[in-house]
Amino acid sequence: MSLPLIALGIALRQADRIRFAHGRPSSASAAELIALQRRRATNWTPALLLAGQWVQIAGWWLLAGHGPLAAAAAALGVAVQFRHLQEISHFAVHGVLARTRRANQLLAEVFVHHPLGLIPVGERRRLHVRDHHPNAARPAADPNLAELHQAGLRPGTSRSRFARAVVYPLTWRGIRSTAAGIAAGLRHSGSWHRAAAKRTRPHRVATDGTDGRRVVTPASRSTKATRHRPGGLFHEPSCT
Repeated sequence: MSLPLIALGIALRQADRIRFAHGRPSSASAAELIALQRRRATNWTPALLLAGQWVQIAGWWLLAGHGPLAAAAAALGVAVQFRHLQEISHFAVHGVLARTRRANQLLAEVFVHHPLGLIPVGERRRLHVRDHHPNAARPAADPNLAELHQAGLRPGTSRSRFARAVVYPLTWRGIRSTAAGIAAGLRHSGSWHRAAAKRTRPHRVATDGTDGRRVVTPASRSTKATRHRPGGLFHEPSCT
């Protein structure tokens, strides 16, 4: 049963891959590829992608009961799936996983942040999009540096210290830090319910001069300000 589940999970994930890979030009500018991705964005293929991840995790979990070697393989397999979930959540935080911002929020909360005990997507968006990206690698400004420093990674780190930092999550301090983070995330229990029930704000339509398609932005923000916030808009094909 475990191997068929793993195979089913892999198959479910391919819908998203096929949709974006089909007819993709062999050579194109970054702007053209981004425009193509936005035109093809849906809410259902990311849902299948995330469902496939959890089906695979279930398959690996069942495999773990077939002996020590199978358990070791399952631990590695589940770790890989968790890393995939983290990366998928990263796309949602930037607002480019699904077609609408509400779908990005809901999918990330239900399939990633809520079951893994992570902080709410809105908080993650604030830390990553607003605080990290404009301040990448800037001491005292980039929140990611604090996590690296906690593991012992600083400029001039020796090879031995780097090796210890790689396994930091498996150390007592790392486990304690992870547990504290999960506990903090669980204190926000129910955040995905709020995301699902949240009413969308009025929107207005403006023209994006880069490709002629419409950009839907919250009415309370200016078009110029919103276009530079990765999680603040979604694109839809023009109806004309």
